[in-house]
Amino acid sequence: MSRKREHLYYIDFLRIVSCIAVMVAHAHLEFVDRCYWSVLMFTLISGAMMLGRKELDIKKLYSKNILRIFTAFLIWSFIYAVTSHVIFPVMDGEPVRIKLMITSIVEGHFHLWYCYMLIGLYIVSPCIKAMLECEEKYGLYLMAVAFVFSILIPSFQNIKVLEWTKSVTDSIGLSGLRFLFYYILGYYIIKYDFTDLQRRIVYIAGVLSAVIYFCFPGGTFMYVWESGFVSGLFVAARYLTVIGNDRVKKTFYILGDAVFLTYLMHDMFNMIFKRFFSDHITKWYDLNLFLFTCILSFSFSLFIKYILKMVHKTDKDILIK
Repeated sequence: MSRKREHLYYIDFLRIVSCIAVMVAHAHLEFVDRCYWSVLMFTLISGAMMLGRKELDIKKLYSKNILRIFTAFLIWSFIYAVTSHVIFPVMDGEPVRIKLMITSIVEGHFHLWYCYMLIGLYIVSPCIKAMLECEEKYGLYLMAVAFVFSILIPSFQNIKVLEWTKSVTDSIGLSGLRFLFYYILGYYIIKYDFTDLQRRIVYIAGVLSAVIYFCFPGGTFMYVWESGFVSGLFVAARYLTVIGNDRVKKTFYILGDAVFLTYLMHDMFNMIFKRFFSDHITKWYDLNLFLFTCILSFSFSLFIKYILKMVHKTDKDILIK
C-alpha cells in the first residue's frame, strides 16, 4: 500500500500569500513589478510538488494533472470571453463579437497564460525527472544554464551599452528558460536539508534581495534580486513555519486547496467591480477593489469546492448502495 506524503502546510501558506500578491498586482498595476515574484513562487511550488514525487506516471500526468489544468483553462477562458464579448456588449447595447470571443477562448484571458506555461512544464517533467534520477548534477547544470541565459544575462542587457547583445542571446534560444529554473529549483529546495550555515546564507541573501527588489522595482538586476527573494522566502517558509494549532492547519489546508480556483476566477470580480464602480474612483478605489476581489474570490472558490465535494460524496454513496 502506497503511503501518502505528509501534508506541507508551509506550501499552503506560500500559495495563499502568492495568490494575494497576484490580486494586489491586478488591483493596482503599479505594483506589478513588486508582485511578479508570486508567479515565480507558484512555479517553484509546482516543481517541488511534481518533481519531488517518488514516481511520475506519464499516464496519470496527462489524464489527471494536465487534463485538470487544461479543462480549468477552457472553462474559465470561455467564461471570460463570453463576459467580455457577449454579456457586457449586450448590456451596453453594442454588437456581439463572436469572432473575437472565439479567439479569446483560445488565447485565454490575460492571466490564464500561466496555465499554458504550466502545462508545458508538466509535459517535459518526465524527462527532467528521469534526468534527476539518473544523475542529479545534470539538473544543477540545467539550472545553471537557465539562470545564466534567462536571468543573469538579461539583467546585464538592461544596461544600455549592452542592449545590442539581445539579438545574439535571442538567436541562441535559451532566454526562455526562466520558469524552468524555478521549476527545477523547487525540487532541490524541498528534497535536501540545509545546514544551519546554508540557511543563514540563504536568509541573508533573501532579505537583501527583498530590500532591493521592493525598494527599486524594475531595476537593472531585478531578475537576480527576484530569484534571491523567492528562494529565500521558500526556504524560510520550509524551516520557520511552525503550526501547532489544528484549526490554523485546517484553515491553511482549506484556503491553500482553493488557491488555483481563486487565481482563475479573481479577475472576474475585478471586471465586475470596475464596471459598476468606475465612476467613483477615489484614493481608496484600489484598496476597495482588492478587498472586494480577494474576499469574493476566496469565498466563491470555497463554496464551489464545497459543492463539488458534496456532489462527489453523493456519487460515492450511490455507487456503494
